[in-house]
Amino acid sequence: MGGTVAVTLRTEDGAEHRMARWTNIFPETVHNLGFISGDLSYWNNSLKRFYEMKQDWDDNHKEYEKRQAERPDDHEYQDVFRFPMTPCYGDYTSLAPEGYGLIVLDQVEKKILEMQGYTSFGEEMNASIGMSMDWDAMQEIKNGQLSVEDYMESVRQKGDENRALDFYNMCEAGRVAALRSYNMKIGDFEDSSLQGVPTEQIFKDHIANARRGIDRFALDLSPYTVERFDEDSEGAIQMRKRILELGFGLSDEEERFWQEWINDELEQENEDDGF
Repeated sequence: MGGTVAVTLRTEDGAEHRMARWTNIFPETVHNLGFISGDLSYWNNSLKRFYEMKQDWDDNHKEYEKRQAERPDDHEYQDVFRFPMTPCYGDYTSLAPEGYGLIVLDQVEKKILEMQGYTSFGEEMNASIGMSMDWDAMQEIKNGQLSVEDYMESVRQKGDENRALDFYNMCEAGRVAALRSYNMKIGDFEDSSLQGVPTEQIFKDHIANARRGIDRFALDLSPYTVERFDEDSEGAIQMRKRILELGFGLSDEEERFWQEWINDELEQENEDDGF
């Protein structure tokens, strides 16, 4: 489904971009050679649109709030803003969980912190890669009528940057470490190494028929390491602590947002426990 998630991006020059974004920009904006090497090309459009929405909010939020006060049952105020999603994202500039949770991408310390249930950084679903490819081309690849290299070159020439092309580039760079397949007998995933397996073979064996299923690939995102935090009160407490350890500062408002999030989690946990 997807929805809003809080995101903070700290670039190599120390600049911080604190925002909320729609979840569907993930994991593509991270699972690519450019991000790993410090290139922010994938982020340029997303950052540009965020700051456009922020300016839109700053310019027009008073009129928006005035109409809300005058007509509290009417939620159609799209004509107030230049961008339809400005009311969702334009006023959020906090390093604190929102919606699905929080993702921190730190290009200074090479860390990816996550507390959210939308995606899993360092893993790529084979079905997601298959869904981003042309079906007829996939059948030609499977039958040996088309090479993966030629298909990806045609994608590049069309300017169709997509998930499959990013994954292809990761394969070519030796950054697809293993296939994780679900074993019904043990009720868990098992890794099969893909080190040394040609890219062409990976696509033929594991993607050409993959438009469904739960198998996934383990990716090498080094020099980045992924730190995951549970989506509960303790996970939030530990993530906040780690953020401070990495040198981020929190405003009084952000501290309040964190405490509200933790309190909400505690309340839910107490309800689940029957208290």
